[in-house]
Amino acid sequence: MSETNERQYDILIWGVTGFTGTLVYEYFLEHGNEDLRVAVGGRNEEKIQKILDNYRDRYTQKVKKTGVFVCDSSDEKGLTEIVSKTLVVISTVGPFARYGEPIVAACANMGTDYCDITGELPWVNRMDRKYTEIAAKNKAHIVSMCGFDCIPSELGGLMVTKEIKDKYKLETRDLKATFFEYTFSPSGGTIETMFDVKLEKNIENDTYAYIERKKGIAGLFSMLKMFRVYYDRDFKRWQSVFPSAFVDIPVVLRTNHFNKYGSKFDYALTSSSKSIFGSIITTIAVIGFMTSIYIPIFGSIIRKLLPKPGEGPSLEQRVNGHLDFRLIGVSAPVSEKQPESSKKVYGRINISNDPGYLET
Repeated sequence: MSETNERQYDILIWGVTGFTGTLVYEYFLEHGNEDLRVAVGGRNEEKIQKILDNYRDRYTQKVKKTGVFVCDSSDEKGLTEIVSKTLVVISTVGPFARYGEPIVAACANMGTDYCDITGELPWVNRMDRKYTEIAAKNKAHIVSMCGFDCIPSELGGLMVTKEIKDKYKLETRDLKATFFEYTFSPSGGTIETMFDVKLEKNIENDTYAYIERKKGIAGLFSMLKMFRVYYDRDFKRWQSVFPSAFVDIPVVLRTNHFNKYGSKFDYALTSSSKSIFGSIITTIAVIGFMTSIYIPIFGSIIRKLLPKPGEGPSLEQRVNGHLDFRLIGVSAPVSEKQPESSKKVYGRINISNDPGYLET
């Protein structure tokens, strides 16, 4: 990354007119110090100016100093010029498989640090293969999956496995986590990305680029196992499938590939319910939604009922949201001759507001 005084701005929020992009800009207006040099960007100048106008009365000086860049996500030359003027790019433009690559390429080439909120692991792995070498050469840090999709599992997993390593000097063998209690709503951009995933090519190979994938009958049973309803004696709740498990499990296993939590490490993620009926209803809802993604006639009906791109939970919904996320890590045995000698570590992430659009 270039020296601070060589760049015009500290941070560029790319995709500011989207629901999440607007919230990111609002956060920096409210919490950023007066010296922070913020710019915003997108493809529609009229919409960008409308966003600025909405905040002009409350944050007059900060809005006045905000830089504005207008460029299409596919304009490689324009994006290269834009990212050369900032130290860091925060990208909220999704679906990332559709719109995200050109700005990643520009940041890698120009030595500009980059982060995003995607949960699209196949796309992330492709970007990793294509741009890691050039990014390293130009001292650019490319950091994806910084949104709520992945943060609880990633940070929770790091917290628990680190405790096992530091306290017991052991590897982690198994990590399980559950959305113990939660209230939150997705945005239209998240819904759009979920429906967009079926258009991905080589999705299986790209998803499992860094981790071992069970194949054949073993792979089928592994998938079906995610949809089972069962009682967990550790969490003391009924467990069922949680939608983000299909993203978060391979993401955490990918992290283990690089961070080495354990040589035989495995991760499971579920949703908790006080009753078996709640878990059954959750499972049916998830199966129904996944069916709608791949069967257009059902998808067209479901999408009419869900938020559209640019829409998301209201301020009241965000304030009243919450998350209680719990984890249990089990170490490898102290001795192979004493399998019962494994150690357990408990972790918890408790968030008092909407975890995706106020806290993350």
